[in-house]
Amino acid sequence: MTYRNPDPNYGEPTPAPQPQQVGVRLPLSKPIITYVLLGIIIVAFILDYALTQLMGERVVFLFGAQWNQAVAQGWYWQLFTSIFLHSGLTHLLFNAYALFILGRDVEAFYSPKWFLVTYLLAGLAGSVAWYVVGDPIPSVGASGAIFGLIGAEAAFYVRNRKLFGQFGRQRLGNLAVLIAINLVFGFTVPNINNIAHLGGLFG
Repeated sequence: MTYRNPDPNYGEPTPAPQPQQVGVRLPLSKPIITYVLLGIIIVAFILDYALTQLMGERVVFLFGAQWNQAVAQGWYWQLFTSIFLHSGLTHLLFNAYALFILGRDVEAFYSPKWFLVTYLLAGLAGSVAWYVVGDPIPSVGASGAIFGLIGAEAAFYVRNRKLFGQFGRQRLGNLAVLIAINLVFGFTVPNINNIAHLGGLFG
C-alpha cells in the first residue's frame, strides 16, 4: 500500500523567508524652543535697530556683542548675549533660516530641554573659542550654536545608524557637505567667524 502526500510541494526545498520592512515610530518632541529662540533673535534685532535710530548708536550691539577686551574686564554676559545678536538683516535671515530647518529636527530628536541645553552650550563654546584665539574685534551671531545643532543631529544618526540604515548614512553625508560648504565659505569670505563655528561644532 502506498501513501500519496496531498501536498504537491512535498519534498521541495523550503524557500528562505524574505526580509520584511518594519516601521518604527520615534518618540519625537514637538518643537517649541526653536520658535522661542527665533522670536528672541528677531526681537533682539528689531530692538537693536530701533534704539540705533533713536540714539544714533548701536547701544544693544555695544553692550551685547562679544568684545574680547570687555570680556577680559569681567563682562562675561557677552559670551551669551552675542549669540542672540546679528550684524545685519542678511546675517539674521541666514541664521534664522538655518535655526528653523535644523532646530525643529534636533529638538524633536532630543526633547525641548536638551535642545536648549545643546544650543546654549554650543553657542557658549563658540564664544569661548573666539575669546581664546580670536581677534580683538566684536563678534555676534547664532552660527556657533547652529553648528552645535549640526553636530548634535550628526551624533543622533551615528548613534542610531543601525535603525536608520541607508537613510541615516545619506543624512550624515548631507550634514558633512553642509559643514564643509560653510567652513569653506567662512575661510574665503571676510568677516565670518569660523573660529566660533568650529567651537560650536566640537563644543
